[in-house]
Amino acid sequence: MVFGRQCAAAALQAAPLTLRLLFTCCIRDTVTMEPELVMDVVKQALLMVVTLSLPILAVGLVVGLIIALFQALTQIQEMSLTFVPKIIAVFIALFLLTPLGMAYLSEFMRLLADLMIGGEQVQ
Repeated sequence: MVFGRQCAAAALQAAPLTLRLLFTCCIRDTVTMEPELVMDVVKQALLMVVTLSLPILAVGLVVGLIIALFQALTQIQEMSLTFVPKIIAVFIALFLLTPLGMAYLSEFMRLLADLMIGGEQVQ
């Protein structure tokens, strides 16, 4: 029966690449996760979520305000009038901002992979 490091090494051989990166970080004795490092990664991840979602939410907010103003001025109270333009505007914003978001996510994942492999934070 295989125990400890040998078991982890055997699992490492059978794992896909992303899991291999995580297992490699866990198997090495020299790499430790400092609380400051964990908090820094969490802070960067939350900032990335806010940065990626804010433009799309802002588009929905602006279109919603314009539609609400239009409905107040014309006294048209049609329910589909509020949802359809917002959905179309959000989808257009998603379509236009996807390349930017993917570039940002790719850079963040590269930094995480460097952190997992190298054991040190890359700025």
